[in-house]
Amino acid sequence: MVAAYFTKYPLFTVKYLNYIRWLEVHDIMLRGEHLSAAGLQRCAEIKSDFNTTLSPKNITWHHLSNFYI
Repeated sequence: MVAAYFTKYPLFTVKYLNYIRWLEVHDIMLRGEHLSAAGLQRCAEIKSDFNTTLSPKNITWHHLSNFYI
């Protein structure tokens, strides 16, 4: 499963932030919430945010503290 792999071996780039967003949509779909109008809207909101806040001034790099070394 992709989610299990990337949770165990996280990305070392800002794409990790997109993975976190993707994982939220994945969880919404697993729970079947995407079948409602509100759930579908939430998925669309998350998708529209991919790559839009990934400029260097918006990245704090705090997510790197959880990485394995």
